[in-house]
Amino acid sequence: MSEFQSADAFDALDRVLEEIRREFRANPDFAHRVVKALGADVYFSADLAATLINPVELVATKTADEVKAVLEAMSLGDLKKMVKTWQLGSQTDLAGKSKEEVMDMIEVRARRRLESRMSS
Repeated sequence: MSEFQSADAFDALDRVLEEIRREFRANPDFAHRVVKALGADVYFSADLAATLINPVELVATKTADEVKAVLEAMSLGDLKKMVKTWQLGSQTDLAGKSKEEVMDMIEVRARRRLESRMSS
């Protein structure tokens, strides 16, 4: 069948939706933005969470216990990646820090950034 011949509406929709699903899988950042736009609360694997979860948004929308639970689910390496990705600290700031210390750093600095934005 030629690309320009008519097709069953449901077959055409199935093909479009399959392409969108492929893009979601290939581009987790896009998937994350779409899910947020829907208002859904979802979780990504820890390696993706470090770059997709905005810590400022996290502290703005979750309780302290929920923030802690999200951060605890991540490895020390992923937490450090989050600090770098979201520019919450330098390599020097992270040197020799335990997981708990990095978690505290993320929460404190994200809250400071949030407060700074709110006062502007």
